[in-house]
Amino acid sequence: MATLPKTQISEPTVNRMLDAQARDQELKALLLAFLGYGLYLGKDAIVMDTIKIVLSTAVGAFGGYGYRAHKDRQKEDAEQ
Repeated sequence: MATLPKTQISEPTVNRMLDAQARDQELKALLLAFLGYGLYLGKDAIVMDTIKIVLSTAVGAFGGYGYRAHKDRQKEDAEQ
């Protein structure tokens, strides 16, 4: 079995990463609770609009990141 290279990550950095993951999980739980409550009340339109907003934001963020990475890769290839 191959071993991974050792990295030097400071303890404060690890703590910040763990705190960010905990916040993300809390936000996901809150969003799911909101959507579940909306469905319970029969507010399907609000739930659908919320899902559209979240998905549009996610697609835009990942699409923008992918576009930037592709452009940077092209620039590096052109310089070589």
